[in-house]
Amino acid sequence: MAAGVFAVAACSASLTSGQDANDYDGGSGGTDGGGGTGGADGRRDVGIPTETGRTYPMTFICFPDAGPNCPSGEPCPEVPPSSESCGDIGSILGNPPIPVSPARPIGCRAGLPYGNPYYGDTQVECDCSKLFTDMAQWSCPI
Repeated sequence: MAAGVFAVAACSASLTSGQDANDYDGGSGGTDGGGGTGGADGRRDVGIPTETGRTYPMTFICFPDAGPNCPSGEPCPEVPPSSESCGDIGSILGNPPIPVSPARPIGCRAGLPYGNPYYGDTQVECDCSKLFTDMAQWSCPI
């Protein structure tokens, strides 16, 4: 198993102005991982991750064993903000935060609209859980 970084995006019931996750503007670019200028792989020659041009759909799907309120493989239900639900997804890999309104329940997996440039540009996913605290939050293994 390869070692990785684990990001935790705290939940928040407040929203910022602009689009929310239901109509998130994932940006533009190709779907083949190309784009940009500079490095041999199309990325600029800098020490931080940059856009690769690859985009993904923003999704909210219940993961296995999520419980009766979030059936496995089904779209996550929309729920009111509480200690048992997750709201906004914080900034990950230099991407802007994603407002999530209404909130999603524990057991929901969010597929973010961008990939992780350090792991083959695979889609970044976050799980709503109570992993480290008594309050639900998005945990995003990157």
